[in-house]
This record gives sequence, structure tokens and C-alpha cells, in this order.
Amino acid sequence: MLKNSVDFRTMPGISLLRTALTAVLALALCCVGAPFGTSAQEQQPTLQDIAARDGLIAAQESLLNAYRCRFDIDTIVVPGGCTNGAPAVASDPAPPFAGPASWSELTRRDQLVLSQESLLNTYRCRFNIDTEVVPGGCTDGRPSSLPARPPSCDFAEHAASAVDAVWQVQAGQSLGTAFHMGSAADRAWWLTAEHVVRGSQTVVLTHSGARRSARVVTADRAGDIAVLSTAIGPEPALEFGGLSSAAPGSAVYLVGYPLYAASTPAVSRGIVSRLLDDPALGRVLQTDTSASPGNSGGPMLNACGKVAGMVVSKASAQGAEGINYSITEQALEAALAEAQADPDQEPAAPAPAKPELGEGAPDRGEWQQSQYDDGNDYLWYIAYKDENSGGAIVYEFPCSEDYWSIAFWTSEWSAGAFLGRGYIRIWNDTAPNQAILYRANLTQHFADGTSRFVLRQEFADSSSDSLSASYRLYVELLDVRQVRGALLTAARSAESDRELQEARNRTRRTVSC
Repeated sequence: MLKNSVDFRTMPGISLLRTALTAVLALALCCVGAPFGTSAQEQQPTLQDIAARDGLIAAQESLLNAYRCRFDIDTIVVPGGCTNGAPAVASDPAPPFAGPASWSELTRRDQLVLSQESLLNTYRCRFNIDTEVVPGGCTDGRPSSLPARPPSCDFAEHAASAVDAVWQVQAGQSLGTAFHMGSAADRAWWLTAEHVVRGSQTVVLTHSGARRSARVVTADRAGDIAVLSTAIGPEPALEFGGLSSAAPGSAVYLVGYPLYAASTPAVSRGIVSRLLDDPALGRVLQTDTSASPGNSGGPMLNACGKVAGMVVSKASAQGAEGINYSITEQALEAALAEAQADPDQEPAAPAPAKPELGEGAPDRGEWQQSQYDDGNDYLWYIAYKDENSGGAIVYEFPCSEDYWSIAFWTSEWSAGAFLGRGYIRIWNDTAPNQAILYRANLTQHFADGTSRFVLRQEFADSSSDSLSASYRLYVELLDVRQVRGALLTAARSAESDRELQEARNRTRRTVSC
């Protein structure tokens, strides 16, 4: 331990901070961890609760920065740096939280309070400052005891309520899972996966012989979230707030209806693998919980029965096991709030189908607009059709984007797994030994079994030079191990090149989605 004791109260610019922090520490001690022990029947958090936490966090951060400057430690994180042993600039007040107040927002702040208080106590013990406020005191320059943690939960105590809040959803021939998130605007609100109810305006919810009609209020295809409303019933409601405790290795529980129609849902247990960013869905929670068709739209809960996410997909690559993905609670909260703000809105019309490849598909040179399975809207143009009707070369123009793509579609894929990447080898019959190999992004497992290889392109104002001679174009589509999965052939000419250049120019300048 350092022998020279420093009187915290005599340090310039810090005494007022300590006074303010002492006043709010009582709040921290009485409030931190409250959401974890609050029952579903108790009152929801308010904006005042959020503001109180934000005030405490700001006071902690100010004191941390004062320590950093006074003792020349971790000064790189001090906004504006330090001058003469003190922060060079005053901290800007955080803008007030605009809401809505939720358990997830509250618990996220509680976790930050605990983390910052732990760091404050580390500084206090290391520099022998006001060690009397450190719980348990200091030993050898370190806090003697660990900071308080929220009480742990046993999911078995919450399972019955969770099972009663989760119903099976049927939309035509599609079966999935939906879960109840409470009442507002004189109706009950439910969440499910958009792909479960796609194309439907009304669906049916069932549980233990009960049956209820539900209306699709919003359906976000890109985010794969649908919000349903029903008449208010007696079933319990789930609550958000599970993501803050969803650290890698922590237990999670999936409630849903795997595989078949059933009277009541099943519960499966797993662990959190990681949080990651998905290019289509945004922030997602990866877990190893057992998930099967029918689980889509089911809640992923923490041990306290709080919603951490909603399962929407599982890894389908060859050899992939125990990998599924859930949309996180922040996206679910936003979708629910949007639907409740306008409860009588009509869901957007179903998007038109994506390009087809077989008999009856659009002809070469035709324009179409569609929403693909990645949730994005595209204008697309058939550049070439495979001479054997097994695929097409498509020019794709994502709406509101300043780039385009050459996509190679095939319905006759015969190679193995590709894990999102593959290769394209292109040559022509006038120079068969001069093939060019490209690495491409791949998507597969579309509803019709189509595989799609994509090469992103940038727009150019000048026309590219075209060969005057006609020739046959060969496109070999390869998996990640460069094993052939399909071969496309098409006749190319100077005339077709001019048509394609006109298509690019037209799309850039005059065609809008």
C-alpha cells in the first residue's frame, strides 16, 4: 500500500464532485439490481428512474476523470485531456433520455454503475484516497471485496409464466411461435418472426386448446420482425431486460414449438456464444440452444425469464451444429413501440417475388423490381439467360445505393458448402486458356433452391469498349474449395454489350425504385 495518504477533500476541483457523488451513492445502493428482483406484476420503470441512473453515471465519470488527471493514469480516455492535474474541459451533460423507459435500459445502466464503481474503488485503494467509502476497505492497494452483483435467478421459477406467454402462430401452412408482450391501446401485443407470417394480414394463435385471431400490424422483412395484436386475454406477458446479462457462457432458454403443431411449447436450454453484427439483421445473439423449424419467432430468455432476443434462424451450412441466431431486444423494443404508436396501421403490401430462373421466367432485357430474401429492394435486369435454362446473369441495382452488382443465379448447384464465399471462373470460346478467377459473395437456400453469386461493381460514366466479334461466354461457379457447382453458358456480342451499357446508364440516371 502507498504510505503517503492524500486528503481527497483538499484536491482542487474534486471536493464538490465527492459531495455530489456521496449524495447519489445511496441511490445506487438501493436501486442497482432492482430490475432483476422485480416481478412481472410490479410497475414498469419510468423516465425518472432512467434519469436517476444517468445522473449517477455522469457523477461517477466526472470523479473518474478527476482521479485520472490528478494521478496521471488512463488520461487518454479523459475528454479534452488534462491540464495542471485536472480535466481541461468540463464534461458535457448527457442529453435527456427520450424513452421509452424499459427494463433493458434500466439494467444496462445498473451494470455500468457497478462497473464504474468498481473502477473508482480500484483507484481509491491504489492511491490511498478516501478508502473509508470502499466496501470492505483495501488490502495491499486493492479492494478487499468484490463489488455487489445482482442476485442470480433460477429459470425454473419463471418457466411456468413463460410457457403461458408463448403461443403457436399459424399463417396458412406456416407454423411458428409468438410471445405476448403486454397490453396497450386496448389490445394485447405479440412478437414473432416476419418470415412466419409473410404475406398474411391475419393469423391464428393457439395454446392448450385456446384459439385467438391476431392481426399483423407491422411486418419488417429486412429485420424479420412482425408485431401482432389481439383482444386482451388472461395470459401473462413477458418483459424485456435479458440482454444485459447475456454474456458469453451465460445460460439462455428458448421457448417455442419445434417441428410440429403442439398444445403447449417446449423449453430448451443453451448458452450464449457471442454477440455479432449480421449484414442483413444487424446485431444478433448467437447461442447453441436447440432450435428447429417451428421455433422461429420464439423468445430467447435469460435465467430471470426476461427477453434477450427472438430466434429467427439457424446455421444451415454443411457440418454446422448448435448455431442459431436471435434478433436482440433493442430491435424488438423499437418494432413494438412503432406498432403501438399507430395500432391501426396496415402492414406494407408483400414484396414481389425475386427473379425466377426456369420456364416462365422473365426474358433477357426485361426490367423487374423485387425484394430479395436479404430484405433489400432491387431493380434487376436479365443480361443473359443460361442456354440450358439452369441459370441467368442478372444486373442488380440496390435501391438508393450508388453501386450495382453482377449476379450469377443457378438452380442446379451440385457442389458442397461454401460458407458465404465462393469463386467464379469466366472464359470464352475464343481464348479458352485465358480464364479469369474472381472471389464472390454467395447466398444460397432461397425458397426455390437458387444459389446466387455476386460481384459488386461501381458505376462509370464512360462506356466500356466492347469486342466486335461474337463469342460464347462460359461462367463456372465454384464453392469455397473451388469445386464446380454449376456451369452457365451464353452468347455474347457487341450488340448485347451496348444494350447492357444502356441499362446501366438508364438505371444510374432515370430509373428509381
